[in-house]
Order: sequence, then structure tokens, then C-alpha cells
Amino acid sequence: MSGLDVIFIRKFSYTMYAKPAEFLMRAQNPKSREATQNIPIQSKFSENREDPPPF
Repeated sequence: MSGLDVIFIRKFSYTMYAKPAEFLMRAQNPKSREATQNIPIQSKFSENREDPPPF
């Protein structure tokens, strides 16, 4: 996994956990639809306990 992927996932984990209301507004915004499609990366980490997220 490259450094840019880590920054992207870290940014989205901050958005989901620290600002849930703002994240929900972005998810409903059609312009952000392509950004919210990458959220399954986050749930893949929570399922895979032996390979934790790199942050």
C-alpha cells in the first residue's frame, strides 16, 4: 500500500468517526458519490484482525 492510500484512508476515517454529520451530508451529495465509493476499504480492515490498518 502506497503512502497516498494511507493518507486517503486516514482522511476518510477522520471524516467518518470525528465528523459523522458532515460525512453523512457528503454521502448524500452527488458530487461526492465517487469519493464515498471507497469506504469498503475501511470495513475490510475491521474484518481482517491479523492485518490492522497502517495508522
